[in-house]
Amino acid sequence: MTLTSTSTRPEIKAAYLDNLDYDISGSITKCKACIQALRYLIHITADEVEQSGERIKTTYEKYAAALAKAEKWLAANDPDAQTTTAAGRVKFCSLEHMRQ
Repeated sequence: MTLTSTSTRPEIKAAYLDNLDYDISGSITKCKACIQALRYLIHITADEVEQSGERIKTTYEKYAAALAKAEKWLAANDPDAQTTTAAGRVKFCSLEHMRQ
């Protein structure tokens, strides 16, 4: 489903939930759809935060964290998003298996 400015909250949330498994399925298309839905949800929720309380603020923060994660995953996995200057860079660094 393509989201538009006339999409309802249930439609946006359904698009988000339908594409939430982008990292498990390894789907760049799903990741992009998830990012789009999250951006819509963040915008809608930001308007509600101004009018409401702490619960909505927490929801906003969850969406913002999920968006950051999705954008990071997309940057690391979408060959079209990688520029020639980024070629050869370390995408994720971990010292998990380092010995002293």
